[in-house]
Amino acid sequence: MAAVKPQFVPSDPVPFETVLADELNEIERSRERRRERYIPEPPATDAAALRQARDRQLVGLAFSGGGIRSVTFSLGVLQALAKLKILPWVDYLSTVSGGGYIGSFLSAWILRSGKLEDVRKRLATDDPPNSGGWNPVDFLRQYSNYLTPRVGFFSADTWTLIAIYFRNLFLNLILLLSSLSIALLLPRFLLKAVQMEKYFSNIWGAASVLSAFSSVGLSLAAVAVVTITANFRSFQDTNSSAAKRWYTGAGAVQSLVVVPFCLTALIETASLRPIDELGRSNMGGLFLIWTLSASAFFGVLKLFGKFEMSGRPRRIRVLLAILVPALFYGGGRVLLLRFADWLEFNPFHLATLLPPATILWFSLTAVLHIGLMGTFFPEDRREWWSRIVAWLLLYSFSWLVMFGIALYGPLIVGWAVREAQGWLAAGSAAWLATTLSGVATARGKDTGKAISKSLLEWLTAAAPYVFVAGILVAVAHGLQVLLQEVPVKEGIRSFEAMNEAYWRSMYLVDNVWLCVWFATLVAIAILFSWTVDVNEFSLHHFYRNRLVRCYLGASIKDRKPQPVTGFAADDFPLADLSPSGPRAYSGPLPLINACLNLESGSQLMWQERMAASYVFTPRHSGFEIGPAYYRPTGEAGREGVSVGTAVAISGAAASPNMGYHSSKAMAFLLTVFNVRLGWWMGNAANGRTWFKTSPPFALRYLTGELLGMADQTSPYVYLSDGGHFENLPLYELVRRRCRYIIACDAEEDPALAFEGLGNAIRKCRTDFGVDIEMNLDALRLLDGGRQTRWHCAVGKIHYEWVDPEAVPGTIIYLKPTLTGDESTDIRNYASVHPDFPQQSTADQWFDESQFESYRKLGSHAAEKVFERASDRKIEDGPEAFFVALREVWYPPSTADEELRAKHGAALSEIFDSLRSNPDLKFMDKQIYPEWKHLTAGAPDPTPSPAWLPHEHSQLRAGFYFCNSLIQLMEGVYQDLHLEREFDHPENRGWMNLFSHWCWSGVFRATWAVSASTYGMRFQSFVRRHLNLELGEIRCRQIPLASRELNFEERRIIGDLGAADVVPDVYLLTLNVSDPTASAGEISSVMSFPFGFALVNGKHLSYFRVQDHLRKMGLARKSMRALVESGVVDSVDRKLVPAVEFRNFERLFKSVLESIGQKRAEGGSFRS
Repeated sequence: MAAVKPQFVPSDPVPFETVLADELNEIERSRERRRERYIPEPPATDAAALRQARDRQLVGLAFSGGGIRSVTFSLGVLQALAKLKILPWVDYLSTVSGGGYIGSFLSAWILRSGKLEDVRKRLATDDPPNSGGWNPVDFLRQYSNYLTPRVGFFSADTWTLIAIYFRNLFLNLILLLSSLSIALLLPRFLLKAVQMEKYFSNIWGAASVLSAFSSVGLSLAAVAVVTITANFRSFQDTNSSAAKRWYTGAGAVQSLVVVPFCLTALIETASLRPIDELGRSNMGGLFLIWTLSASAFFGVLKLFGKFEMSGRPRRIRVLLAILVPALFYGGGRVLLLRFADWLEFNPFHLATLLPPATILWFSLTAVLHIGLMGTFFPEDRREWWSRIVAWLLLYSFSWLVMFGIALYGPLIVGWAVREAQGWLAAGSAAWLATTLSGVATARGKDTGKAISKSLLEWLTAAAPYVFVAGILVAVAHGLQVLLQEVPVKEGIRSFEAMNEAYWRSMYLVDNVWLCVWFATLVAIAILFSWTVDVNEFSLHHFYRNRLVRCYLGASIKDRKPQPVTGFAADDFPLADLSPSGPRAYSGPLPLINACLNLESGSQLMWQERMAASYVFTPRHSGFEIGPAYYRPTGEAGREGVSVGTAVAISGAAASPNMGYHSSKAMAFLLTVFNVRLGWWMGNAANGRTWFKTSPPFALRYLTGELLGMADQTSPYVYLSDGGHFENLPLYELVRRRCRYIIACDAEEDPALAFEGLGNAIRKCRTDFGVDIEMNLDALRLLDGGRQTRWHCAVGKIHYEWVDPEAVPGTIIYLKPTLTGDESTDIRNYASVHPDFPQQSTADQWFDESQFESYRKLGSHAAEKVFERASDRKIEDGPEAFFVALREVWYPPSTADEELRAKHGAALSEIFDSLRSNPDLKFMDKQIYPEWKHLTAGAPDPTPSPAWLPHEHSQLRAGFYFCNSLIQLMEGVYQDLHLEREFDHPENRGWMNLFSHWCWSGVFRATWAVSASTYGMRFQSFVRRHLNLELGEIRCRQIPLASRELNFEERRIIGDLGAADVVPDVYLLTLNVSDPTASAGEISSVMSFPFGFALVNGKHLSYFRVQDHLRKMGLARKSMRALVESGVVDSVDRKLVPAVEFRNFERLFKSVLESIGQKRAEGGSFRS
């Protein structure tokens, strides 16, 4: 007995934290092999994965999409990183589309070489092509035309492309055209419900037909009424589970309400002829029946739908709201019967026009009913009913289009063939030209970008709709030719005669012949859906095979291709790139980014993006939309995803579903022409399909592409170019908390609008709460020319926004630009090709000079960027190196250099006065803490004064000198834009100097006295960035007639002296102490009063800050000091004028709330 093969059981999906912890452990194994100085880290765990990723200073390298242009430019960048020994520090290699080509090239080379260091040395060596020996870079040069290596019309590669395309197109068209034919035959079957003249030969036949129709119609109406009342009742149900009941869902409502209404409309249309036969002489009776039917419909809804109808006026209102619409409906049905009579009960016209007209009239009746009900029809139910009407109208419009094309399209084509052949030829040519133009312009990812309107855009927008209409009419005409038994005579020229002959031929279509053709088409559709794989017979394999040959085959030293095709066993499982795998991979962990299409997804906030990130890694692959669904990559498709498949999916730019570039009409166009590079993959959320290679029944998923209906809930998900979601690709690196990122953006961007970067920043901020701050001014075109100032920009990744303990990350953003310092050959190529280095992504065939120009530009740009930090050795670790890069490539300051020089001269004058004035000698040690070390060998015999000199002349000179310093600080703050550029490297010297000054005791005392004479913004800047406060606020009781009060304060107290009780006086003082004193050390304090408070018991009676010290926050701080020291606990309005009391009251409440006391209400205020 044969052994039973055990059934494969896929692993359960895991959350992202598990994925990240596993990746961190893989990176540790990789670091041990590729870093010279390796410091082991403890194993990562799921619970602490994000924190551990934050602390491990991960380095990510990102290669953007952009086809062969991105490949070649990124190759040059890769060579520069290898030459400067930066490559071994890269932990993650994130790629998308064209960036995946070069990423897979590097990963495969490292895997087959065994050591990253060997690959780095070879990349760093500029061996000339054909210099002898094996060189993978030479292989890339040879296959720069990777799709058709030998170009030309008579090249076998070119004709292979053509043969493969038309083979797959033919097979897919059989499936699609048979399916479209089935859809266009359905109206003819529904037509049979109307075309029943043979039963109307006598009154009994008409009555039996009408009876059957009425039974079915009433049953359908009953289903709809029950569903509507159940949904209405659910609005009154306070149970939270009411909204989750099965009959309240959109699908259930459409199936049980909208579809029955539509079928009832068809049955009512079919009933018109027997009704006319039976009731032509009794129109009043028909009117009464239809009126009573509508009254019963609305009455049942009111009785069982939980409407509030108590009270006589309300009942009368409801009665009118039922009867008036019912009369309106009855009258409308009579009009429709007359309309059918005017159409001579032509079944084709009736089947096309009457069901939508019936639905429209019913919708108007419902609107009238809701209007008459007024406020007695609740708003939530009005919204629900509006959605029902919207679906009814949408179904009606679809009905009109489908029946119109199926029944009237052949008539129009037939008339055009006979009467307007010139117009037909011109129209057909225009249709073909518009369609082909739309296909050509829709292949790239540039379609859909925010560019100016042009003929290209117009063609792209119009082509899908023109094509859809044309192909449907053509199929309908072909069906008519196949089905008609009596052809329309050639001699007929007038439209009236042709119209009559056409409808006669439609009448004569044999039902058996119709069923035979229908069954044949169904059989063809089923057969080809079962045998023609939706993935295998797209263009994916053609694309993948050529990518694999070029970028994975390059690193095989003794490659043995098949003599005819040129292909070999170059591909390998993506799981082999796991550092813990048997092949001990030592390179950066690859992240191959793809796009999960969500054209019909349920996420309303994603209606623009229509996509989510889907990532392939050696260990896990999957996505996260709400819950995370990641499964082992080695289990996908049972044998695992190969590198070639992942890279081809990541670069599937030309696909019917294209993320935020998607259009349903364009999806139809591209699917029919088999412009399909995407891939249907088992859903990681579905354990039954994850391990399957492809959908077993093609039609369902081909229809999903045709109609743009991909989402994340189906058993198989549609994956396409990762650039359809995010083309840089930063998204997954930011998700993994990479501290340092080198992003190479080589997408087509002739205007340098940085769309890919902007898209990545928006998505990272929206999805992760992590913002990326970057100044791109140095990368913008200078004076409308072709050059920029730099090749790069440096940005900050604000991880601290979501993790207070995180350190902001650094991103080095590289862009293929011309700065004027390029080599002669690059400048020559640029002069001959004005669109270099932003040539179209559609150009996937690079010649030798084009390849070398982009490669050399990438190498030159990267070397120029990273050589500037060469004083920091990369061997010392990435942190010091990237800090140096951030400083070197910080965006230029916006300040005027002349102003910078002016303030430098002013500082020199201040130092001259410091050097020449003996009374300022003590300031040396105060503003330069290093002074005592500098003069250790030549000590000053003069004793140093205290932090505040005791000699009047020294104190006076120090006060005015420090005021000069503060005035210089304010000038620098304003002219050098320190509010927004305080951390700019060019301003760091000034900020350090200001910090030195703030440690001077005299300077602090001067600031406390003089701060009120400076602007509020400057005061705030000093407090926030120099940590310089005014001082400590204290309150102490003094005698009522104390001379510590100034004359104005004594006058105010005297004016308030009419009170019955003499209050206590508290002096408010600002106290500045020695900033250099140690904790617990007793030091002298400079104190000066700035206001007073009158307190009666513990009730604040009056409170005042001196006029010239207001608007500095002293009032709030003083009130807080009074409350926290227990001096006051309430406010007494007896001595305070009404206007001032309201201010005291508001301030007092605010202070109480800020210190956590909740006594601001009740008896807290005395009157």
